[in-house]
Amino acid sequence: MEKIRIKGNEIGIIGLKEVFEYVKNLSVSDEEKKEEIFKRIKEKNYIPQEVENDFKESLWREYRKYMGEKVEEEKNYLEIKVLGAGCPRCEALLKNVRNALAELNIQANLNYIKDIKEIAKYKVFSTPVLIINDNVITKGEVPSKEKIKDLILKFKEV
Repeated sequence: MEKIRIKGNEIGIIGLKEVFEYVKNLSVSDEEKKEEIFKRIKEKNYIPQEVENDFKESLWREYRKYMGEKVEEEKNYLEIKVLGAGCPRCEALLKNVRNALAELNIQANLNYIKDIKEIAKYKVFSTPVLIINDNVITKGEVPSKEKIKDLILKFKEV
């Protein structure tokens, strides 16, 4: 299952590469390719009707990237990671991040990374770690929900 970004959220898509491979060999217009991609992806994936256009645009952007074109990435989304081994402090940080996002009513792609090898890639030596849009924000501490809300708003404005 491949993942694509739709309105700032990572969504798993079944059969994405197979559809792209099929469509790239069609001798039709770009608009027809776009529709064919969407039709075939919708056959194997649930897509709520109210976000169909967002899916179409994101799938088309991913197809163009797949074909080697330079495309502009989605802007204005938050990518938040909590790194930790599952200790109570790590869980507390994750809870504070979730509560801050809920209170602010802001969507973000939130990942909780527990794999030691993945954590080591960030070259941090104390957990928990809060990362927002690839910026290490805190290490070894659990900021309050209010502090996290301030940080989220700061990065949301960028």
